[in-house]
Amino acid sequence: MVRPVPAWIAAWVIIGVGMVAALAVPAVTLPSDGFGLRRFSIEIDPPITVSQTFVMNADQFHGIEVSAASTEKTPSGELRFDLYDVTDERLVRRADVPSVEVVREPTYRFEFSPIAKESRDHVYRLDVLGSPSRPAQGVALRATKGEGYAGGSLFINDRERWAD
Repeated sequence: MVRPVPAWIAAWVIIGVGMVAALAVPAVTLPSDGFGLRRFSIEIDPPITVSQTFVMNADQFHGIEVSAASTEKTPSGELRFDLYDVTDERLVRRADVPSVEVVREPTYRFEFSPIAKESRDHVYRLDVLGSPSRPAQGVALRATKGEGYAGGSLFINDRERWAD
């Protein structure tokens, strides 16, 4: 006569088999810095365009900071910064900046003349790409996985990413 296996033993066997199976599955590696934090870099090489949307919380909007790093000893070319007012559907500022200047410090401030009309509560999008005349080489922008800006999103080549 075969005795039935108690339910608690069957449950432990199933859990054990599940854990062994989970260990056999390869780990997913996501881009991040060397310390395993939520930061990662996006190299700006043609045809890459990195975009960030956000809601401006003040009037007289006049600058945006981006975190950039050099991926080569001496970066070359220029980065184009295009700032769009998504609310009014128009390009409001554009500048081509030497790559060396953008990576000189850990944070680069893209400054421009203040937007004269009210900028509070407008949605903006900053596009960063290689300049068409002198594409950047050796530059990467830093991003952080997760929701960093309420109401904003990161896009890489117009595809939304889970980062800011």
